[in-house]
Amino acid sequence: MPDPPDVELIKINEDFARLPNAALGSSVAVADMNNDHIDDVIAGAPGDVAYGVNAGNVTLYLSAEGKPFEETIYLSHGAVDGSVEPGDEFGRTVAVGDLDRDGDMDLVVGCRSCDDLRGRVYAFYNDGSGKAWSRIQGIARSPKQDSMGGSDPVLAIGDFNCTGSLDVAIGSPTFRNNHPDAAGDAIGSVSIYYDGGAHGWGHPLDRSVFEPDMADWKDDLLGYALAAGDFDGDGCDDLAIGAPGNEDPSTGADSGSVYVVYGPITHTGWTRHQLVPTWELMLSDGDRFGANLAAGRFNKKNGDELFVAAPNQWTTNGLSRGVAYMFTDSKGLGLLYTGDRIDATADAADLTDFARSMAVGDYNKDGQTDLFIGDPLRDFGYTVIGTGRVEFELETGAMYYCYGTPSGIDTSPVFGMRQTFPRNLVTVGHAGENETMDFFGRSVAVGSFTRGHHLAIGAPGEESGHSVSNGRGAIWVIPDKISQDGYLLH
Repeated sequence: MPDPPDVELIKINEDFARLPNAALGSSVAVADMNNDHIDDVIAGAPGDVAYGVNAGNVTLYLSAEGKPFEETIYLSHGAVDGSVEPGDEFGRTVAVGDLDRDGDMDLVVGCRSCDDLRGRVYAFYNDGSGKAWSRIQGIARSPKQDSMGGSDPVLAIGDFNCTGSLDVAIGSPTFRNNHPDAAGDAIGSVSIYYDGGAHGWGHPLDRSVFEPDMADWKDDLLGYALAAGDFDGDGCDDLAIGAPGNEDPSTGADSGSVYVVYGPITHTGWTRHQLVPTWELMLSDGDRFGANLAAGRFNKKNGDELFVAAPNQWTTNGLSRGVAYMFTDSKGLGLLYTGDRIDATADAADLTDFARSMAVGDYNKDGQTDLFIGDPLRDFGYTVIGTGRVEFELETGAMYYCYGTPSGIDTSPVFGMRQTFPRNLVTVGHAGENETMDFFGRSVAVGSFTRGHHLAIGAPGEESGHSVSNGRGAIWVIPDKISQDGYLLH
């Protein structure tokens, strides 16, 4: 097993004074936005300044002249709406893809409380420079939906209708329905905006196909997690949908469920869907199966595999909480449990947020697909205060990783990354130390910024000074080799 990544040098980008509670790193994505063959980092700061108020922004850290993170661009939704409001929380979620098929990577941003607290999603169509936009469009909700429900808009991008254009799937897990059987409950909703959101309106997936009895929808949180992948290997993207509050029909417990809708998915319907089976998993009430999803091709078979998180489930040894399960469709029978599971390490706290973020990519450049798992509520670390007094650091956060092998993924997680392990990433100064409520691992993405591959990891509570009220946030960029520079982006 390779040693955990180690970083000696940190370059700090501090050309912008963020607001307290900016929460930079609440979301992160990686893509080559300016077409120079070096990936750039896109990060959401939903509590930061825009037009003089704390409406949130998205920061692009762009490469220039062959060097990463030399230019910083800030985006706001004010260009679309003409005004912004305090507490809009623009930048809660971000996703990237070439929506208009012009060869340039475009940006999709979720805004939790825009549009009179109803929530909205925006598409920024890149002109190829990463600094200007040929078109900016607010993606409206379907008339059949009256609100995103005050939740973070969950994003997934894929070619779901199999036309060659990317589509945008949006989950609204706290959406509420006025039907008498579900009134006031967070039933959740998922809509697909076809052809890169070009039409400005989306098609809700008909929930009644999944569960005919609306009374069973209460507090399901459908759309809490989404993942796009070609699970059946037919060349068309499928959509996995997490509902971590759903009742498992095999046990009757509110342990959570995952649905898979197979492509092509069109505005008139789809031909096949599946409730991922969980009877082998021994789930219990409140395990939150389906709270996060990640798709990738780990076993080099015809289709993608799906990892499903159950962050509240007890591990096999009963010493901690947090499990991620692997499912695959090997015989055209739908996604089935492979027997592979990833447990949080034995020294994790009783209640963490294991797999709050997951990312897939070839981090160590061996041709195999690796999996990265963030746990932003992980507790560990001590700070000496005065003489002999010790304070336990709560919710500092950690990152696990599982390396791919020629025979598939190694499901023994390496607890390899935290802000002071295996050596201090920052040897002097305040930034980079383990602090209460740093939430390191809240978001993660894999990219290639210089000579090797790197992880971009969000810590939205960084520089909190042991108080969440001062969390400006930061992005850690960690290389796969100790000979290369790491970066701390503010």
